Amino acid sequence: MSDVVPDLDTSDDYDSSEADSVASSDEEDSILPIESAADKHPSFTIMFDETTITKTLKIPIRFWKKIICECAIENETYFTVGGRTWEMRIAKRNGRIRVKRGWSHFKQANRLQKGMTCSFYLVDTEEVHFYVIIQP
Repeated sequence: MSDVVPDLDTSDDYDSSEADSVASSDEEDSILPIESAADKHPSFTIMFDETTITKTLKIPIRFWKKIICECAIENETYFTVGGRTWEMRIAKRNGRIRVKRGWSHFKQANRLQKGMTCSFYLVDTEEVHFYVIIQP
C-alpha cells in the first residue's frame, strides 16, 4: 500500500472506563456504492458524542469475534476514506478491542467532531481493512 499514512509515533493509550459507549448499526461507505457496501461487507457504525470523540475508537467486540480472527489483533489494521489509507494498531484490553495507535491522526485528518457518524465497512478480513464513510 503506497498511500498508507502511518501514525505509529504517537499513542492513543488511555485508561478506558465503563462509561465509554459505542453505538453500532449498519450503514455505508464513500468508496463503495450504498447497496454494494450494505449487502457485501460487514459493518459497524459509531456516532460521536462528548465522550466518544475524546477517546480512542472501540471496535465492537461481538463484531470482531464474529467476523475477524482474534489473531489479527497482532497485525496492522487499515482505514480508508476517499482513497487515503491510515495504518492503525489494535489492542485488546479488559475484554475490549480498541485502536491503540493512529486514531488521533485519523480523527484530525478527517476533522471528526461531536455529532458526526462513521460507518466502518470491513472489505478485507485477512488484512483487516475497513472503508470508512463519514457523515456530518
